[in-house]
Amino acid sequence: WIAGGGERKTLRVVAKHADYANFGAEPKHFKHKSEVLAGHCEAIGRDFDEIGRTAIFHTIVGSDEADIAAKVDAVAANSGRDSDWAWKAYFIGTPDKVVSRLGELKDLGCVHVQAYFPDAAWGDSLDLFNAEVVPALS
Repeated sequence: WIAGGGERKTLRVVAKHADYANFGAEPKHFKHKSEVLAGHCEAIGRDFDEIGRTAIFHTIVGSDEADIAAKVDAVAANSGRDSDWAWKAYFIGTPDKVVSRLGELKDLGCVHVQAYFPDAAWGDSLDLFNAEVVPALS
């Protein structure tokens, strides 16, 4: 399992040796890295479909827009950064929005995700994810 997206070296090593490749969760990014990996696989004669592609992301899940905003502000404050940073750095939304975005990744060939919940110690993003997102993707 190799994480990384270096297009000339890392993904060439993935094509030759890995069972899994781990990319970021932005669908456009995931699609592009998958295409590059497919090209490396073709160049060495490996079946691209033998390699499971996965994604990693940081997420904040809220029940509604007010809940999301409060969590974003708290996460930003705890990290010593502003809320604008959090909105750019995290995968943020209601359970429906998260389901939709993960569905996009699934359609692009993502077989597994790794999620980090910055509010796990004090918030309920993980609980919402388990209760509402996971069942919708099963």
